[in-house]
Amino acid sequence: MKRKYFLSLILLFHLPGLKATTPPFYLNAETASFISDAVYIPKYDHVFFFGNTSVMPYDMKATSTQQSAWFSLGEFGSIDASVLWDDDHLLLFVDSQYVIYEIDSARIISDWVTWPSLPKEWQGKIDACVRWGDDEIMFFSGNEYLLYSISQNVYTERNFFTAWEGWPATWKDSLQSVLKINDTIYFMKDGEYITLDPVTFKLSAPASLWIG
Repeated sequence: MKRKYFLSLILLFHLPGLKATTPPFYLNAETASFISDAVYIPKYDHVFFFGNTSVMPYDMKATSTQQSAWFSLGEFGSIDASVLWDDDHLLLFVDSQYVIYEIDSARIISDWVTWPSLPKEWQGKIDACVRWGDDEIMFFSGNEYLLYSISQNVYTERNFFTAWEGWPATWKDSLQSVLKINDTIYFMKDGEYITLDPVTFKLSAPASLWIG
């Protein structure tokens, strides 16, 4: 699968980070509706929002509504899911394949590889993923999740996230994005978000993703 590197313009947004503010994000409704995936970059205190075949770096220090600044991914295509691998690298998924993206150089540093041992019915259907813990990535497809152990290279749990206590009754199908900011997990869908504290496992009520 041939894909093009991210535009090096993303490097322009690599600014010294301060402590992240608390969402909701300062976005307008149109921008919020365009988001299909997101990943938080602690090193720069930015979120990369993906939409269709574009990416928008968002400064978490923002205190007013941000103008949309989408940059084309070119031939790279639409990102299905993204996850922070370490301080300097992201994994970017298209269908069941991923590449390693180096943040500082704004370039792809690996070939496309199929993620190992996905359930047959999950092939090509990854909706979102997030770094759950130091050794874990959680994948989402439809209304299910898989918890993957990096050190063991196996899935340790599979179940329905819609069965979690406190999960909104209106959020029954696929998620658009899941990201971790500091110690809080954010789930995004249809212009709304909910939060989860992974220690207490308490879920918030849905709230608007945008301020307008």
